[in-house]
Amino acid sequence: MMEYQAKSDIVIVRKIDETPLSDVIHTEYGQDDKTWYGTVVKVGPGKKNKKGKIIPMDVQEGDKVMLGSYTGERHFMLDGELGDLVAVREPDIMAICE
Repeated sequence: MMEYQAKSDIVIVRKIDETPLSDVIHTEYGQDDKTWYGTVVKVGPGKKNKKGKIIPMDVQEGDKVMLGSYTGERHFMLDGELGDLVAVREPDIMAICE
C-alpha cells in the first residue's frame, strides 16, 4: 500500500454513493450530478498566509463532506488498494455533513 500525505490546503476524499444527510431534499439545482459526497481520508496542514503562518484546516479525517462536480478540473484520481480517491482544495468543500 502506498503511503501519502496531503500538502498545503489539499484534502483527500473517498467518494461515497449514499447521501449522509437523510433530511436533505435535493432540488433541481442539487440533482443531475451537481453535488457528490465523500469521506475525508487525509488532510494537509493548511495554507500559509503572507506572513508564513499556517491557517488551520476546517475539516478533519473522517468528516463526511459535500462537494460540487463543477470543481472537477482541479481533481485528480488515485486508483489503488484504498479505492477511488479525489484530491480537492479545502475551499472546494461546500459543507461538512454532521
